[in-house]
Formats: sequence, C-alpha cells, structure tokens
Amino acid sequence: MTMNEDVPLDEQGEVARQFLVGLLDQFDAGGSDVQIRQVDEETVELAITGEDLGLLIGPKGQVALNVYRDRYREGIPRRPLADEVADARTLYRVLAEVGGKELVGPAPEL
Repeated sequence: MTMNEDVPLDEQGEVARQFLVGLLDQFDAGGSDVQIRQVDEETVELAITGEDLGLLIGPKGQVALNVYRDRYREGIPRRPLADEVADARTLYRVLAEVGGKELVGPAPEL
C-alpha cells in the first residue's frame, strides 16, 4: 500500500489490518493473525498467518487478491480522520435542522 499524504502511514496500516481481521472473521478463519510491517517511508506490508487461508483466495488466487487490494484501496481515507468526523458532525446538524427528530432521531448532535 502506498502512503496517502494526508493520512499517516501507521493509521493506514491499522485501517488495512482492521479490514483484514474483519474479512477473516467473515470467512470464519479463527486463529489467524494479521501483522503489519513498514517496508519504507511510503509503504506498509500486511501478512496474514493461520490455517485454512485458502478459503480467502480460492482456486483463482491472484485474481481474488487483486480484488481484495482494490476494494481495500477504495476505502482508504483521503483526509485526516478528524476532518472526516468534523464533516460528519456538520452533515448531521444540517440533517437535524432540515428533518428534525423524525430524520435523525433524538440526539441533537453526532
């Protein structure tokens, strides 16, 4: 994974790790582990270890791995998390003003 300039590399690595842990859970690949290793200033590498990992890639392994990589990249935050949270709070306030409790529920803010 190549570093995004706005999101720290360690945060990108942790997001990727969490994604893979969730994926492993979906495949019931208990006992698996995901490790992060910083390759250089711009790249982290993630490694999955465990048993029955063939379920993740199936008979057309490289094709599946490319899909997983691309799906992960789609979810990489492009800005710092604090900016995303601030935008979500602003959107919630606007929705609360426009639609009231019927739209957003009883909470006055996110």
